[in-house]
Amino acid sequence: MLLLRFWNPTLIVLMMLPLLAGCFGRGDSAAIDDTPVTLRYITFQGADLAEEALIERFTSEHPNVTFEVETYSQFPENYLKSESPPDLMFITPGNLLASAIEQGLLTDITDVWQESALAESYPPSLYRLSETDGKQYFLPTGYGWYGFFYNKEIFDQFGLEPPATWDELMVVADTLMVNGVTPFVLPGDDPWLTLLWFDYLNLRLNGAEFHQALASGQAQYYDARVQDVLGMWVRLLEGDYVMEDMATTDGFDAWMALIQGDEGKLSTEKAAMTLVGSNVIADVPELFRNELGFFPFPEINPNVPTSEIVLPIGYMLPANAENRLAAMSYLAFLGSESAADVLVTQANLGGTTVPVNIGDTNDLADHLVDVAQTITKADSLHPAYFFNVPLSMQQELGRIVARVVRDIDRENSVNLDELMQEMDSARLKQQ
Repeated sequence: MLLLRFWNPTLIVLMMLPLLAGCFGRGDSAAIDDTPVTLRYITFQGADLAEEALIERFTSEHPNVTFEVETYSQFPENYLKSESPPDLMFITPGNLLASAIEQGLLTDITDVWQESALAESYPPSLYRLSETDGKQYFLPTGYGWYGFFYNKEIFDQFGLEPPATWDELMVVADTLMVNGVTPFVLPGDDPWLTLLWFDYLNLRLNGAEFHQALASGQAQYYDARVQDVLGMWVRLLEGDYVMEDMATTDGFDAWMALIQGDEGKLSTEKAAMTLVGSNVIADVPELFRNELGFFPFPEINPNVPTSEIVLPIGYMLPANAENRLAAMSYLAFLGSESAADVLVTQANLGGTTVPVNIGDTNDLADHLVDVAQTITKADSLHPAYFFNVPLSMQQELGRIVARVVRDIDRENSVNLDELMQEMDSARLKQQ
């Protein structure tokens, strides 16, 4: 499985989704005639058994349809603007999808949603995440999740429970420190993972509306609310709560630091918790997977509605696709019970994505039930901040985050005023 070791935005987009291609999304397939048709489908390297099983199930029901599967070899927008765009493309919400919609490069698939009654069966927050100006251009079929992964044995050793509030989280952290255990490991070499702290602190303190205003460039970073977020984060990093050498620690290193049963062979430096995505944990061998538990990012302000960060995965249909009717039929199939059976089966085989259209969460394996319930109860869902801003802003944020982490590694103080000014200067460059 590919790792996000580089923060070049194009590389990250092209490398990220093989980690999550394993879950897709009740309704019957749209009717198509018996004319032979080949659907050209662009996906990400490492398409897994679930995707293969879905295509096999669909083509068994529609023997006149074949798939020509290609892996991404160029930027998604290049495919959409080509003279002969593909019929289907695998994608995740964020700035890339929003930009394609704004440019009129995608087919409106609202009819597929309505005819398959997906709005009634999908979690409302996920439906809203997929909606743009009352229309649908994206069909999510599953999602990866973000939050704290922790070593259950360490928590049990010191009588600790997964915290529900920030104060409880800090009690856990202080207890661990008193007992000689480093509370957190931060993958500072992966800016998109590091920025999850900004994601969640901002959502928990200031709410979804302000968070989205920042991502869209409508709100400025030089703001007291942003100062509160950065202040909490920097104080945590400067307070010896985090494993050393953050700047050279990536997501792969982070999960290795959580494992205790490796006798130090995976990592000599250990910690109890890390804030990452389920795609990172997909790297953990089954031998060690049972050591890890999960809890959502704790509540900070009880008056702020709960929001969660997710990585929805699914499909978009280029506006100029040659075989749009057959492609829409496949999208409708993905919302069917037949497809749901395939997805649940694959997810329960140790998957790190949750199928969207599952009906009863009791059909899921135990390790996915709590996640599905957390996401279903959320008032709003959001893509990771790093992927929700323009590509040039991703570069700026990556550079800024790398410098902050490096400064703290070197025990240099972080000037919040200068940090906010630098972030806002980056925002203004986008306008």
